[in-house]
Amino acid sequence: MVGFTNNAILFSDYLICNIQSLSGNKVALIEYLYKYKDQFIDVAIWDKQHGAPAMAKNVMNSAWEYLFFISSKDKASRAIPNANFRGTIPNIYRGKPNRNNEFSNLHAAVFPIDLPVWGMQFTKKNNIVLDLFCGTGTTMVAAHQLKRKCYGMELDPKYCQVIIDRMRKLDPSLVIKKNGEAIQ
Repeated sequence: MVGFTNNAILFSDYLICNIQSLSGNKVALIEYLYKYKDQFIDVAIWDKQHGAPAMAKNVMNSAWEYLFFISSKDKASRAIPNANFRGTIPNIYRGKPNRNNEFSNLHAAVFPIDLPVWGMQFTKKNNIVLDLFCGTGTTMVAAHQLKRKCYGMELDPKYCQVIIDRMRKLDPSLVIKKNGEAIQ
């Protein structure tokens, strides 16, 4: 995650990183936050409205995730760069539950399109959005609908094809590139 963050803030004013605190990543999460303590802008919570039942005994269901705002500059304030609002956006995002997401049978970590739409309210038309874990392409779809430019990366060829199919269905005139070359 540190590598992702370092690369992302090279090319942007800030990033929003969503992550769920699980038993296997709690210490790593604390270390991550400490590493970016001088660049930490704020935190919001994604209230998922439900949580999958925990498999282990005496473990609470996880029904929310962190949304960390990290600046590319040291000594960050709580003000989100390039945003334009005052007193209208809460730090808890309560979106539609994700139970009926059409891609949840393909990918374990899908989220509703309203989540990246919420995050993109801090951007402007034609801004660039970067998603280095594209999954099924939900961020890319939201960016296109909101007239943002989206660059995405996904390692699994199965998910890459899902993204291509979604984007072609959304906008057949779109030129889709792989490694800089237009693909059919």
